[in-house]
Amino acid sequence: MIAAISGLLSSIKQTSPVILIGLAIASGVVLYGSEEFLITIGLNEFKEVNRSYIGGCFVLSVSIVFAYAITAIWSFIKAIGLNLQKSRRNKKLMKARKDDLINLTPDEKSYLAPYIFNEETTQYFSMEDGVKGSLEGKKILYLASNMGDMIHGFAYNIHPWARKHLKLNPELLQ
Repeated sequence: MIAAISGLLSSIKQTSPVILIGLAIASGVVLYGSEEFLITIGLNEFKEVNRSYIGGCFVLSVSIVFAYAITAIWSFIKAIGLNLQKSRRNKKLMKARKDDLINLTPDEKSYLAPYIFNEETTQYFSMEDGVKGSLEGKKILYLASNMGDMIHGFAYNIHPWARKHLKLNPELLQ
C-alpha cells in the first residue's frame, strides 16, 4: 500500500503542470457540465458511474496546480527581494568606495593621477609597495597580470568604476 502511494506521488511529482491543468479542466467540465452537454459528447453515463473518481481527480489536480502556482509566485517574490537586497548592498558598497576616493592621501592621489590625466591603462608597481597595496585593498586598483618581475614590477590597472568617478571628479586628485 505504501509503495503504491509512493509510486503515485512520484508520478505526480514528475507530471508537468500543463498536463495537470488540462486534467483539472477536463474533470471540471465532466463534473460541472450541464447534463445536456454531457449527453451530447457521450460522457453522461461515464460521469454517473465514475463520479467519485472524477471528483478525486479534479480535487487532486486543482490542488497540485494551486501548489505549483503558489510556489512559482513565492519564488518570484523571493527573487525580487534578493535582487533588491543585492542592489542596496551594491549601492552601499559603491558609496563606501567613492568615499574612499574622497579621502585619498597625497601619495595615493599621485599614484592614480597618471591613470586619469595621462590616460594610462596600466602602471607597474612592486609587490612590496605599500601605497599600491592600500589602493588595491580599497578595490581601486587590481593586479592586471600575474606576470611581472622585481625590476619593472607588476601590472596594475584601475577599476572601471574608479576611473569613471575620477574622470567625472578630477578635483579629487588635486
